[in-house]
Amino acid sequence: MNLKPRNHYILVELLPREEETTKSGITIPEQAMRYQQPLGLVHEVGPAIASQNLKVGMKVILSNGGFKHSYLGKDFVLIAESEVLAVLE
Repeated sequence: MNLKPRNHYILVELLPREEETTKSGITIPEQAMRYQQPLGLVHEVGPAIASQNLKVGMKVILSNGGFKHSYLGKDFVLIAESEVLAVLE
């Protein structure tokens, strides 16, 4: 991949949300799920990020900010380190 984030930025591939079904059997449509926080996979980490908690290949929950970009048929977002809300383990 030729996209390299600079400074405190992270390049994250946005993962598609699938329809979810609750325990009681109610299906949550995709349209309602667009209000949830985005989920992504870290592809590149900028050189100024000292945090050992963010590494390539981790799944993260993001804030709605950042710069969206499509590259090779995939959707990416370039976000600041502070816009990562959680790491999924």
